[in-house]
Amino acid sequence: MKYRVDWSAAAEGELSVAWFAAGDRNAVALASHNLDAVLASDPLHFGKPRESSVSRVGFLHPLGVEFYVVEDDKRVVVLGVFAV
Repeated sequence: MKYRVDWSAAAEGELSVAWFAAGDRNAVALASHNLDAVLASDPLHFGKPRESSVSRVGFLHPLGVEFYVVEDDKRVVVLGVFAV
């Protein structure tokens, strides 16, 4: 893994809400695990840019995430999570 992935407190809370509301909680758990792996390995090629190339949104069913990449620190910060 090349990047450290940090989830903001807000994103962790939103993930909990999505998990509790999900019809398939295993799918949400698997998606969050896979999101961690994707963001840790190649975040600048996942999802689409928002305001800049480092501010991005990505989807891995049944979740979507808003995140930004700090390339100099090899760090990804997940700002928000939502069900898709």
